[in-house]
Amino acid sequence: LIAISNIEGWISPRLGCRLETANGKLEVYRPDGQRMETYVETSKRAQQESQRAEQESKERRDAIPRLLALGLSVEQVAQALNLSVEEVKHRQ
Repeated sequence: LIAISNIEGWISPRLGCRLETANGKLEVYRPDGQRMETYVETSKRAQQESQRAEQESKERRDAIPRLLALGLSVEQVAQALNLSVEEVKHRQ
């Protein structure tokens, strides 16, 4: 290991990642210049995506009875909502 005397702007020769400090915090930048997310940022984004996906899934499930009431067949509803026929039958 080689000690780095000043990490400000230091670039890893193997990874190409750049180190910077901002407001007393270490920030790591990818070789393409984009800042790497912190663990907290990544976790928050993953949680938001999970909530979004759950909401989308709920909206599709909630649409099943309405589409069936309009006269669509189980197969048509499944295709329209990108669900299996079994899922639609289960939610009738």
